[in-house]
Parts: sequence; structure tokens; C-alpha cells
Amino acid sequence: MLPDEPTWHARAAVGRRGPAAVWVRGRRFTIGVPLSFDIDEPDPTALEHVLGAIAADAAGGFAERARRRRLDVESVEAAVEAKLDNPLTYLAVVGEERNPALKSVRVRVYITTSADQAAIEEVWRDTLARSPLVSTFARSLDLELTYKTML
Repeated sequence: MLPDEPTWHARAAVGRRGPAAVWVRGRRFTIGVPLSFDIDEPDPTALEHVLGAIAADAAGGFAERARRRRLDVESVEAAVEAKLDNPLTYLAVVGEERNPALKSVRVRVYITTSADQAAIEEVWRDTLARSPLVSTFARSLDLELTYKTML
């Protein structure tokens, strides 16, 4: 590792019960269980945090790059859908095989803009090329990212 190479840090602690307390840059947030099938689970799961991070990376990354290029973008929203290889293995269901890894992630980004479509496409390609999460997940699972512009 180079002496000037930036690094990012996170720390998590879990007691006997309750969600994990996570600290990053002096800030604290909570993450629930790794995976849940319960719609009433009180805290967002670790998997949901990952999906939220992918959505925020796609939407926020696009919005940031559009701002830098002074494109008129009113709003950006990302919807994420994911599938696991076999979520039942997380629950230790007898006879279930394979693993609980993410198998596929679909991201659909909705961009409200009156900007030129060619400029939007250029910003989109740049966003994907420079995204740490897209670059990482594209290597390990079926990742599909698309966008739709709206007026």
C-alpha cells in the first residue's frame, strides 16, 4: 500500500440483542440482522443497506456529475431489485445447498430533466465508469443498470 493511498474505515459492534451499531467518520448508525424475510423487521438489514448504497451511488453519482457539467436535472431516483442465489441457506434450512450470495442486482434510475439526451448518456456512462460500487459488483454478480429520462 502506498503511504498516501486513501483508506476508508468502519467499525461495528453488536451486543446480546439489538442491531449493530456502526461508526464511520465519527457518525453512528444502526444495521439490523444480515437478512430477514419479515416485513416488520424493526431495522434495515445489512442486505438492505447494501442495496440502498448501490441506489445512492447510482443516483447520487449521476446527480453530482450532472451538476458539474451544469446540466438541468430536477431529480434523480434509483430503484434496486436483488436476488440471492439461495436465501434459505442463510436460515440453515436442512437440505438447502448453494450459498446466500447476491446473484443479481437490477438498478433502474429515473432522471427528471430537460437536458439533451446525448449529454445525459455521456454523464450516465461516466457515472458507471467511476462508481466504486458498480465497479466492484460488476465483477462478482449479474449487475444491470439502466436509466429512463422523464420531463
